[in-house]
Amino acid sequence: MARSDAVGRATHRGSYRALSKGARTGALSSTTKRSTAARILASRARHPIISDMDTAYDTILSRVPPGTRLRTPDKAAGKPFTVAEINPEGVQIRTSSGGRVKIGLFTFEAAVKYLGDMGIRGERWMPVKDEGLQMMLNSENDRVRASSYVISILEEAGLIDVVHKRPNQVRLAR
Repeated sequence: MARSDAVGRATHRGSYRALSKGARTGALSSTTKRSTAARILASRARHPIISDMDTAYDTILSRVPPGTRLRTPDKAAGKPFTVAEINPEGVQIRTSSGGRVKIGLFTFEAAVKYLGDMGIRGERWMPVKDEGLQMMLNSENDRVRASSYVISILEEAGLIDVVHKRPNQVRLAR
């Protein structure tokens, strides 16, 4: 099966994991990634599941401009960081120590979907250190630990609520 056929099938079925795996391994060119992201955005009307997931990244694009200064969730030990760049492939942040971390588009989508699938809304909260949430976020972001940054960006976009006192907790925004 050709690479473009695999991308088309993954997009059609809504299998973000299959599509993001190709993007994570570098098997897809940047042009393919951009065109795939555009196809996903254009397919909202036909695929309600994709529509729900795309809303997270669209919301980040509209509410979190580059240059936004944020802080990781823990009020006592949280570290500042800056959203350096946002593009169709994801978000790049600059840490307080000057390092850069790239967070893939699908990491944000998967975080919102995971919380929704687990029913974490209303009065239900999930600890930020929940093993399932951490494993999912790390695997979606090519095993680069970025969960604190993802949570802070999703909070800034208004997609999740965060308890900043220990134990830190998250839920989908009301």
